[in-house]
Amino acid sequence: MDMRPPLPKEHGAWAQLAIATGVPLLVARAVPLGPWAWLAALWAAFMAHESLLLLLGQRGAKARTEEGPRAWAWLALLACLALALGAYGMKEATSAARWALAAPLGFAGLLLPGTLRNEEKSLAGEVLAALALGSVVLPLSLRAGVSWAAAWQLAAGLMLAFVLATMLGRRCLAILRKRPQPLSAVGAALLAGRG
Repeated sequence: MDMRPPLPKEHGAWAQLAIATGVPLLVARAVPLGPWAWLAALWAAFMAHESLLLLLGQRGAKARTEEGPRAWAWLALLACLALALGAYGMKEATSAARWALAAPLGFAGLLLPGTLRNEEKSLAGEVLAALALGSVVLPLSLRAGVSWAAAWQLAAGLMLAFVLATMLGRRCLAILRKRPQPLSAVGAALLAGRG
């Protein structure tokens, strides 16, 4: 039986999380162990997402049946790992860094109902995912000792960039598939400054 973890299939999300977790490490002068724990917790939670999708049947009924036991095992392991690492990262974290966790957790919480309804590939779902992934730079930066102003600028810039990239990517795919999507067209118009 294959016991490798199910890997998320969203290539854009991989890239966004890599950028959002890498930027604070590049900007901070010295990175204590706490931010590394939060970084690892974020990656564990991201990896657990695929197991959740499998268990919800969003990768197909056959995949749910065949991969169910493996998905349960990995979901439990990765969720426990994310919680343990997140708790470890709380040690010696400033109150600002702790409060900043509300941004990615809040966006992820808003995304969860859509995920449960298999709507995470909608424009709203993808924008919420982009906001969640972009906002992780805020608590990570603060935990790494970056100033509040710099951390907020990084987070706002990445969130905007990720949302615009998501909208532009959706528009390009719609054109390639010859299926225009009105909301994506509006997003592309806003991106071009014509909205």
